[in-house]
Amino acid sequence: MKISNYEQTVIDILKRNNVLFKREQSFKDLKGFKDFLRFDFIIYNRTDASIAFLLEVNGEQHYKEITAWGGKRGLQKRREYDRKKMAYALVHDIPLICIPYWAINNSLTYEQILTNPLYRVKSIWHNDNMIL
Repeated sequence: MKISNYEQTVIDILKRNNVLFKREQSFKDLKGFKDFLRFDFIIYNRTDASIAFLLEVNGEQHYKEITAWGGKRGLQKRREYDRKKMAYALVHDIPLICIPYWAINNSLTYEQILTNPLYRVKSIWHNDNMIL
């Protein structure tokens, strides 16, 4: 899959911090209408290689209608899929961090990713509650 600039910035942050991660990971029990839904990143614990948390990098198309991403219908579908992924993480007790596009820049640090409470998903309505 193609890597967005936002994802590349996050990859660079993860690599600089020696974080063990995998891109574009799906789970057999998490499906959209046709295909399996994928999380942008799985972050692993170094000690036992268990999942530490899931990480999503949300571009503008997760919050606004963008013609190139299907307009209103595309936004509705994306939000539904985002809610499914959030529900999956919550039900399986896997921490999920969603970083909005406006927070991803060269000054973003791994510490901020881990500690900013605005990025930590606590409900399936997480993205709907983000303020643009």
